[in-house]
Amino acid sequence: MSANSRIARNTLYLYLRMFVLLIIGLYTSRAIFNALGDADYGTNNVVTGFITLFTFLHATMTGATSRYITFHLGKGDTERLRDVFSMATKIHVYIALVIVLLAETVGLWYVCTKMVIPDGRMTAALVIYQLSIATTFLLIISYPYDAAIIAAEKMGAFAYISLFDAGMRLAMAIILPFVTCDRLIFMGVWLFLLQVADRIIYIVYCRSKLPFARYRHTRDRKLFREMFAFAGWNTIGTATIPLYAQGINLVLNFFCGVTVNAARAIAVQVETYVSMFVRNVQTAINPQITKSYASGNNERMYTLAYASSKYSFFILWIIALPLMIEAPYVLELWLGRYPDHSVSFLRIILIISLFDATTTPIITMALAHGDIRNYQIVTGGTLLLGFPLTIAALKLTGSPEAVFWAQLAVFLIAIGVRLVMLRRMMPINIKDYLLSVYGRILPIAVLSPILPILVHNTISTPLLRFLLTCVISTCVVIALVYALGMTYRERSYAVEKIRSKFVLLK
Repeated sequence: MSANSRIARNTLYLYLRMFVLLIIGLYTSRAIFNALGDADYGTNNVVTGFITLFTFLHATMTGATSRYITFHLGKGDTERLRDVFSMATKIHVYIALVIVLLAETVGLWYVCTKMVIPDGRMTAALVIYQLSIATTFLLIISYPYDAAIIAAEKMGAFAYISLFDAGMRLAMAIILPFVTCDRLIFMGVWLFLLQVADRIIYIVYCRSKLPFARYRHTRDRKLFREMFAFAGWNTIGTATIPLYAQGINLVLNFFCGVTVNAARAIAVQVETYVSMFVRNVQTAINPQITKSYASGNNERMYTLAYASSKYSFFILWIIALPLMIEAPYVLELWLGRYPDHSVSFLRIILIISLFDATTTPIITMALAHGDIRNYQIVTGGTLLLGFPLTIAALKLTGSPEAVFWAQLAVFLIAIGVRLVMLRRMMPINIKDYLLSVYGRILPIAVLSPILPILVHNTISTPLLRFLLTCVISTCVVIALVYALGMTYRERSYAVEKIRSKFVLLK
């Protein structure tokens, strides 16, 4: 099977997975929110989210693990690949133990003394916190198996395991309203046991289907230093993302309380579902970007990265545009009731997500290169320096929305910084990238909302307005992508593919 056919097949697997997860996720989120209520839902979000502050060590190593496994698969070096997998497994165990130590000392002190928890819910919050630590430990020590499946492009297995996970979450959401004991604790225990089952399935599959994904004791100190050095520099860039996100969560909790945390949690939940559309494409393409670099095919790497940046925005925009316009109706239809600020948070977070989606291929190229010290220092530093800006924005305006507008400004600056640093690592033409990606993105982003907004403001019947807004915005975006977003070669390829499908149907 050709590389392009493999990308198409894997993308199909991931989209089928996504549609099922989306339907189940929308129902379970509503059911959980209604079963727990604003206070418990917000408490769960801020407590479980707090754990991610300590997972920055893991986040750095996941990048190293994915990069090294994918890189050596691209080179076809099977023996080295087994050493990489075994060393990655050993390092992840060490990291998991360090994170547990931090969470049980510094983290536990913060939850008990500083975190704003509703009266009478501290015991439940502490139980959820301990379950989150245990779940995080399992996720970290088994990550090399996840990375192996994705690097080997076994997306069918990845999709089936995810569907099992979603089915069990659906069962929990159905049962939760009928639970007579503490629902928050019940949910935490259920999700922990589900993670145990997920991890067992991943490990059994990898050991049976991927010969290199079997741990064997290795003392390759050179490989250890190499991977740890890569992970160490990757710390600065990778860890800033969860640190920034959860820092915002804690700032909102400190100044505004758990109700605003609940509003953010809802907005982030919707954004997560929407972003699945983009992550599916990127998950299928990213291994090919790294493998192209490993095999010395830089031209193909650039072609894949440019296309991934551009079409990531377009795919996300097709979903995000009608959702942003009809956000109040969608949230009411989904949740029935929702906390204040949910609509504005959702709209701004979707804008941030649109631009952030275009940076993933840039990051993938940098990681494929391997020499990431200066890249991560500068890009990670840019994001960290932006965090005080978000606090200042909240204090100056008194508006929680200001936090997210400040975050958007920081992310836009970071895009430029990433490109400049990547140019120092490889001969990428920044002007060509900007014209090929943002030169085609921005006109579509400006023109496409006009007609859907007119329709939205003209029709008063909510359901009819929602349906027409969705249909018209989708048609407008697709038409503009064809006319302005695609190159002549891409249009010709698309037309030829569509014609061939019609011929097969005759």
